[in-house]
Amino acid sequence: MSLINEQSWPKRRRERNTVTGEEKYSDRYLKGEAPYQRGIRSLLQFIGHDDALVANFLFFQTRRQHHLHPTREEVDCCWQIHKFLLEKTQARVLITTAGVISVLRRFELMNLETPIERYPSGYSNWNCELYKKLDGFPTVIAAPHMTYWGQCGKGNTIVTKYGPALRWIKERVDRLTH
Repeated sequence: MSLINEQSWPKRRRERNTVTGEEKYSDRYLKGEAPYQRGIRSLLQFIGHDDALVANFLFFQTRRQHHLHPTREEVDCCWQIHKFLLEKTQARVLITTAGVISVLRRFELMNLETPIERYPSGYSNWNCELYKKLDGFPTVIAAPHMTYWGQCGKGNTIVTKYGPALRWIKERVDRLTH
């Protein structure tokens, strides 16, 4: 099943059941319309790689973002799956976020030095960054979280301020995959 197009994800708003006291998501996005899904789809379509492998870095959920403090054991377990996928697919480029880069560095999963290139993302003061290929792993591009790309415009359109950063990412992906 496609993570990007065929799943209906919950919206952030939660309601408490007055009888059980349990919190549940009160509503869901239409299939493929959550900001993360729209953002990944927009990015992959723009760079011309609609069929790219997409996976979450951590395969567990919490009720709240601030509860997400993975243990070394949880990170190692998830990393082994990603490492296998990177080796099996012989991926040449990994597009991820600054948050994932910090976990990769903190847990010493990839030997990432300082970025060799930076480019303004168009979102706040965040940059897109390019890390050179090290230790047999693919070249890494860090970009703002995919939910921000999903807010680029209606449908899958990109507003002008994000265009230069997306072209920068596309140029690097094209250079590294051809």
